[in-house]
Amino acid sequence: MALSTAKQTSVERFMEGLSSVPDSWRKVTNFKNTDTYALKVAALTGIGEPAAWNGTAGLDSANSAAIDSTGATTISYQGYATQVQLGRYDILDVPEIVPLAAQKLGQAVAEKYRKLAFTELAGFASNQTADGLALAHTSHTMASGTRSNVVSAALSRANLMIAIKAMRNFPNYTGQYTSFADGPLLLVVPPSLEQTAIEIVHSGFNGGGNGEMQINAVSMFNIEILVDPYMGSDPDAASDDWALMTADTTSSPILLWERSAPNFNLSGEIDSDTRELLLTVDFAVGVGTGPQPDGFVGGEV
Repeated sequence: MALSTAKQTSVERFMEGLSSVPDSWRKVTNFKNTDTYALKVAALTGIGEPAAWNGTAGLDSANSAAIDSTGATTISYQGYATQVQLGRYDILDVPEIVPLAAQKLGQAVAEKYRKLAFTELAGFASNQTADGLALAHTSHTMASGTRSNVVSAALSRANLMIAIKAMRNFPNYTGQYTSFADGPLLLVVPPSLEQTAIEIVHSGFNGGGNGEMQINAVSMFNIEILVDPYMGSDPDAASDDWALMTADTTSSPILLWERSAPNFNLSGEIDSDTRELLLTVDFAVGVGTGPQPDGFVGGEV
């Protein structure tokens, strides 16, 4: 059917959704494009604290360290495809409809990647790592004992500092403290917390007691704020959950696997029956959490 409502003496070039899509999803994901049927990322034990040695004695069991797996995150991919059908006379009547449709098709793909990544991140209270527990949990397993990466409180300056402290005190599987809190960090929030996040991170001073102005300790850290509407389990509903995570994508527990990169046919092909111009794209991606919960603290309200 022709786009009769768009045909006028002077046609303005407008297409719903023609806006740039933020690629901030790349900052929160450990991106992989392995060419395999399924992606399995093992949670390796690492190497514990070196044992004492006198320099001459033979190395015994106390000095041995075996790399083993405590589980794995397995991701299956999902294929996606879209075909845009442009009528022959619509192409003649609507200026630049073909390049605009091609641009919108590309942005639709980018938006899908964004939605998959941030929806996976938003599920930190339920999506499981290799130990079978949610990404943010109070008792993640380790070689001895348990560890917690949850702050059960609303976002505030004090609670963000608690999250930084929790990240410093969160050991890896073998009990060694990580240095994620010393590197670049991401504070990921929904739009409902954007103003709060900006005021917390970028204020130079913190109002103290008795009218005193104190240095805002949070501003001393290298924290970038990421705001995304998919941070809520329901994008249309307000959400107050937030997350603090490492900006080192190779250590991110949010995995995005591109099994097949987007394959665009933007030059178009003509349908032999309808004479429509067809613009198509197909791709296959998968998302997962883990395998380790290191470098992540969930603010669960």
